[in-house]
Amino acid sequence: MCALRRPRRPDHAHSRLWRQRWLDAARRELRRGKALYTSLTCDGCHTLTGIRATGPTFRGLAGSQVKLKSGKTVTADDDYLFESIETPNKEIVASFSALMEAVIKPHSVSERDARDLIAFIKTVR
Repeated sequence: MCALRRPRRPDHAHSRLWRQRWLDAARRELRRGKALYTSLTCDGCHTLTGIRATGPTFRGLAGSQVKLKSGKTVTADDDYLFESIETPNKEIVASFSALMEAVIKPHSVSERDARDLIAFIKTVR
């Protein structure tokens, strides 16, 4: 005799659990990024308010078009932001000086810290 199986309903509890874990991880990443903004002394040169300081403001930076001293314009996407953190003086934003390496040495920020900082920068609107 062959037993018929009921079709399985989607496991909504599992889906909600996965979504909650993802949200919790994203919140942790943002909290770490915000803490890094202060602990790495980014706040000494980069504002969150749009006010010009020693370095470009983080307000609205993510996804924007950035004109560089070299004359080219790039999009401030994750790759650009990561490279700017990893090798600070490689690409300098037009009208700013190459001062960041005096504070953050090249490759001194871990990949995880850089990704968390980028996650935070992306929320500054």
